[in-house]
Amino acid sequence: MEMEKPQKKQVLLFYCMEAQDLARKIAAQSDHIQLQSINWRSFDDGFPNLFINNAQDIRGHHVSFLASFSSPAVIFEQLSVIFALPRLFVASFTLVLPFFPTGSFERMEEEGDERFYFGDNVLPCFETGIPLLKQRLHQLADSDNIVIAFPDDGAWKRFHKQLDHFPMAFAYFWITDSCSPTVKNIENKAPFEVLSLAGSIADALQI
Repeated sequence: MEMEKPQKKQVLLFYCMEAQDLARKIAAQSDHIQLQSINWRSFDDGFPNLFINNAQDIRGHHVSFLASFSSPAVIFEQLSVIFALPRLFVASFTLVLPFFPTGSFERMEEEGDERFYFGDNVLPCFETGIPLLKQRLHQLADSDNIVIAFPDDGAWKRFHKQLDHFPMAFAYFWITDSCSPTVKNIENKAPFEVLSLAGSIADALQI
């Protein structure tokens, strides 16, 4: 007797303006993810004047926010939304932060390492784009002749265990679309290739 697959939950996805392209890609991955909007305005003095559209309608729903902390200038206004959304009587709130710049010193080498930088009321779910990269590597015509070059010691610490079956040593340079400004600078420029996290994020949101 086959076990029934768990139903995917319906998710309302809000996003910052910087992550708009990625948000649309995520929503395109599943009919269970519906995009929502926020009016990102500013007062004359430059402070954020934000408005969450259809705030009454999200009560009792699973809500997510796709953030981008690419620079200190954009963090403050997003924090306002991050604090506001859970207070709108939602069923659950998930913060999706593909690029976590302040986490450089707290990198985990693998699942199970101590997470000392979040409080007890936050349950972090760390995902990585490495499976996506490995899949792409095996699709290459010369997949048997690949050497991995890590740009720095931090990258080696984070990823070497998952890529240890490749020789370690630049014909290819892959980057995910976790940081929109970086993607815009290198998109369609050799040797860079952008791997989208949209599918992985969409799957994680519906668990």
